[in-house]
Amino acid sequence: MLRACATVFAILVSTSSLVATPRTANCPSGVRGAVTSADDRPDGMLMRVTADDPVAQRQIRQRARRQATVAQRLARGAGELGYCPEMEPGTILGVEELPTGALLRLTVRSPRDLERIQQSTRDRLRAVRAGD
Repeated sequence: MLRACATVFAILVSTSSLVATPRTANCPSGVRGAVTSADDRPDGMLMRVTADDPVAQRQIRQRARRQATVAQRLARGAGELGYCPEMEPGTILGVEELPTGALLRLTVRSPRDLERIQQSTRDRLRAVRAGD
């Protein structure tokens, strides 16, 4: 059962020095100059991926749209490609474009997976920052 209030966990990741790897080549958080913030929500995660540079902003929006399209096509949900924090198995990915990037909502398919998915998403964000 979901708690009425989620524990809020915020993490900021800056990728100003990140070099895209095959695991992050399609990831909005993998865009050079992107800053990703993530918050636990009662039903999943909310991530904001933004950048100051207009070229990076456009790349973030393009990658977010691509990830949403791929997630919709996969019967098993997001998380079947790469290591992008926004692509987590057992979730539904929603994307809203922002002038400076994108807002991504991960909604868990099963409440029993909530804590695992939140932890995995935080771990993936840290790995993207570390360049893993």
